[in-house]
Amino acid sequence: MAEQRITVKAITWFRESSGLFDYETSNNRKYKIKVNEESLIVRQDENVLSVHRSCFQDLQNHPIILASFYKKNRNFILSSSINKTVEGAEWEKPWVVIKGLKTSEYLLSEGDVLRLGKVKFTIKEISGPKQSDVRRSVLHSKTLENGGLGGLVKSKTDASVPIELEAQIISNSCRICLLDDNDELNPLISPCFCTGTMGVVHIGCLQRWLDSKITQNSHRDVKIYTWRSLNCELCKFKYPSKIFVNNKIIDLITIEKPPTNYLILESGSNELKSIHVLNLEDKQAIKLGRGYDSDMRIPDISVSRNHATIHIRSSGLYIQDLNSKFGSLIRIKKDICLDLDSKFKIQTGRTLLKISITKPWSLFGCLLGCGKGKDSDDENQRIRDITTDLSSNNI
Repeated sequence: MAEQRITVKAITWFRESSGLFDYETSNNRKYKIKVNEESLIVRQDENVLSVHRSCFQDLQNHPIILASFYKKNRNFILSSSINKTVEGAEWEKPWVVIKGLKTSEYLLSEGDVLRLGKVKFTIKEISGPKQSDVRRSVLHSKTLENGGLGGLVKSKTDASVPIELEAQIISNSCRICLLDDNDELNPLISPCFCTGTMGVVHIGCLQRWLDSKITQNSHRDVKIYTWRSLNCELCKFKYPSKIFVNNKIIDLITIEKPPTNYLILESGSNELKSIHVLNLEDKQAIKLGRGYDSDMRIPDISVSRNHATIHIRSSGLYIQDLNSKFGSLIRIKKDICLDLDSKFKIQTGRTLLKISITKPWSLFGCLLGCGKGKDSDDENQRIRDITTDLSSNNI
């Protein structure tokens, strides 16, 4: 396989704004970086440069790592995590820019993290439409639009993994309904750290109490469930969404799902969480945006009125950006193998990186192909890896 050369065109937005990049502004600084060895792309203030890992600790002014390239089997790999190479360094998480892909679309799969403006959604469940092969550990830059960047990776705080509990055989009464009946369909359990008379509750009573904490809204064919942290009022234990009792998985938080085709998105933090259930039945597209005519309305100023569209096809769910101001992005959770003659864009904070992979310059081949030579100083300048300030030129 031929050796590779990476060209990175970096555009940094001058304004600090929650890691956003304005795709409509001209208030930016531009750099062009050529890489032919394992390197880090680093931002110092508004300057972007390429450094070797061994030289990173020598940099001043609190540098931020934007991207990390390493080599494997003669191929360059874009790392999904800077911590794999430079432990403890400050870095910006990398996101693939959807409108920078070859088809300007991306195939959604469970585990993907979608970002519209500064609002993030995790794809929790897809029922009906096909998905990509999320089992691949490394993706290829030529086929990023085929999906799989997120996979089935779950965060450490994900409460969807059921906690195993045992039904109580003692005669304590339920702390909610104060009854002591204990049958197989509605057993008494100890779901938190509370003990004594306050430590036992019926599963049905706990479900109804948690449901009372959840706010439900709907907009067109989208149902929205919102709640703050569902903790025990006494011991502050955080209740999971599922438990495992008597060899059965029981949902503590009830989410009504359509019978066939649907998509479930999760957003928010541990303190305030939202679940969006999108009914896909008999639909060809779902419009996402801040406008009232959107199928899924996202009331955040960083989201454009017509931000993105999810196209529903027999081959899967494809999201397309509608030239939004702050872009539609997919979080990179897997390493990306860089294929020759491929191009794509990633966003890291307020910097946009346009990455293209080509064969390296060959001075001998160029002389034969062109039929004429140039001064050796000019040729050496052409093939040398450089970092060039292009602030006055278009990229």
